[in-house]
Amino acid sequence: MSTIETKIVTITPELAKQLLHFNIGNRKMREKQVKYWAGCLKTSSVTLSHQGVALVGDLINPIRVLDGQHRLQAIVDTGISCDFLIAMHVPENSFENLDNGLSRTMTDRTGLESSQVKAATMIVGLRQPRTLKAPVSLIQKVHAVIKPFEVFVADCKKRNFSSQAIRAAFILQQRKMGYNHAEDFQKGNFKAMPESLCALYRRQASSPLVATGSTTTKELFAVTWLAISNMDRSRVVLPKNCNSFTYDAIDDVFPEISKILESFGYTAQSPAFYSMMD
Repeated sequence: MSTIETKIVTITPELAKQLLHFNIGNRKMREKQVKYWAGCLKTSSVTLSHQGVALVGDLINPIRVLDGQHRLQAIVDTGISCDFLIAMHVPENSFENLDNGLSRTMTDRTGLESSQVKAATMIVGLRQPRTLKAPVSLIQKVHAVIKPFEVFVADCKKRNFSSQAIRAAFILQQRKMGYNHAEDFQKGNFKAMPESLCALYRRQASSPLVATGSTTTKELFAVTWLAISNMDRSRVVLPKNCNSFTYDAIDDVFPEISKILESFGYTAQSPAFYSMMD
């Protein structure tokens, strides 16, 4: 019976590239997972743990990479060295037992409440569309920014208004204006709402698009924020470019969130931004 040897090693881009030559018979490399690790490396948010790289063979005579291909590729792509625990002389038949456990949710990983994770993830998604696996530290940092304002906006209870996109718009209103109409909107309190929100309420309550889920997240946020920003309007229509509209809204109200995202390498102009949308 072989003995597994473990060792903490600083994996350089050169070493990572060498080990990837032995990445044989592994699952398909997922670009979004590589970008996730690249973001962690760029922000120095990788923490040493029991999870790292598993090899059949050792560093001198590697035979096969069993685990850690995405970490290795991220090191190659970013050119950033990082300490990882390397397990060597791992039995090849242990491969079938990898990644079969219960996945941890973002709530588990951040220590935040589910509603807090959803709010932060929605804000990130509006500014950085379809980031399918945001680093834990990114969600934690964004939540720290919006926390003082989200406490004023409870989760919507009505089915048609349960979308986090609508909630996000009211969080922006609380930050920018110091108040919000979230509770009145949820209750359909027309006497307390400006005409624009009354029009939005009627539209959302009667629209078959909302009931069937055909309205996109960005569209729902955009039309809500437009109603909030133009309260004297009696009619609410979608802006021509919802992508630009939502991006500009987040930048205007929460510029610090834009800086957080940029620190992780995500900007509107960067290739990372557009590839995360695919």
